[in-house]
Amino acid sequence: MDIHHNIISAQESDAHYVPEIMLQAMEDIIFRFIKKEDRSEAVNFLTQLFKQKGNLYSYEHTFVAIDDNGHILGSLTGYDGDRFIELRQPILDHMKELYNNNLIPEAETAGDEFYIDSIAVAPMARGKGIGT
Repeated sequence: MDIHHNIISAQESDAHYVPEIMLQAMEDIIFRFIKKEDRSEAVNFLTQLFKQKGNLYSYEHTFVAIDDNGHILGSLTGYDGDRFIELRQPILDHMKELYNNNLIPEAETAGDEFYIDSIAVAPMARGKGIGT
């Protein structure tokens, strides 16, 4: 059975839940960023970035699917590929400062495209048409 939903821009106040959803699509790379396989620490890492403007994982580059009651069912994070290097730098700085990690991951996108970085559906909403 499909759930009726709307897709809206994420807000900074969505940080209480959206980073947990995002992590489902990004767990491997986030664990590399924080140099350990710790889900709680990974959510904390993403939450800090989600709340800040001007980076790849910011709320300003994220959309959420919500149901009629305003519950968040899923998220999509994407951005202009021309801004990838600029938007990635705060993440690299954050990794270095907090985790002494100098990793520079391979570029996932190039200019002249809109890049969808992650799509994830909340566990309670899976199998109900949210991601289609």
